[in-house]
Amino acid sequence: MNAIIIEDQADSRKTLRSLLEKKCPQVTILAEAENVEDGISIIQQYQPELVFLDVHLQNATGFDLLNRLDEIYFKIIFTTAYDNYAIKAFRFSAIDYILKPIDPAELVSAVNKCEQTVFNQINQQASVRALSENVSTDYLSSKKIILSTADKIHVLKVTDIVRCEAADTYTLFHLQNGEQIVVTKTLKEYEELLSEFNFLRIHKSHLVNMQYVSSFEKSDGTSLNLSNGSKVPVATRKKDGLMQWLQKI
Repeated sequence: MNAIIIEDQADSRKTLRSLLEKKCPQVTILAEAENVEDGISIIQQYQPELVFLDVHLQNATGFDLLNRLDEIYFKIIFTTAYDNYAIKAFRFSAIDYILKPIDPAELVSAVNKCEQTVFNQINQQASVRALSENVSTDYLSSKKIILSTADKIHVLKVTDIVRCEAADTYTLFHLQNGEQIVVTKTLKEYEELLSEFNFLRIHKSHLVNMQYVSSFEKSDGTSLNLSNGSKVPVATRKKDGLMQWLQKI
């Protein structure tokens, strides 16, 4: 893959180039830039397949650069020194990233994943827009998540997800409007991603957005009623955790 590096720190550019030369021989670095203007220039000049893009670029951001392009026809791996909370934004947006200081194994993994992923310009642009919004807001109501299926990419508000249901190695999303979306990732992955956003695993097969809970029959204790009319089973070993959550309301 022909690639370029856009990073405002000279030492970081040098380190990344060196690691790529040693660990990722399939990547050829064509050029480097340290700011938005030069970054746009080398993108237009070299037409890269892959861009390593720093989130912070002097007095601007990598998003400022991308917003000035008519189209995004290349794959992107962001480099970032963001903390763990902000990293959620990348995971929600289905965008590849590597943390600084760069771990060689993480770099190799990101490059291999990027190489194996079939590029889709519409998907890429939607993911970049979602990432830009997610990084810029702390409000749950504004958080967007990217769900990619075989024929479509879905950009959803996290608050529109009623619950997630395990189906073997797939996850079925039940949305507030009644729509259902099947994604080829496990429920455990989404539990890790959504647990900080009001979602609770109440059963091995069910992850529920607790804002949609309408009632829980203590005498029955085996199911949770949701405001969309659905009833979700509660595992015996999850009951105590559910009761603790309900008592905090």
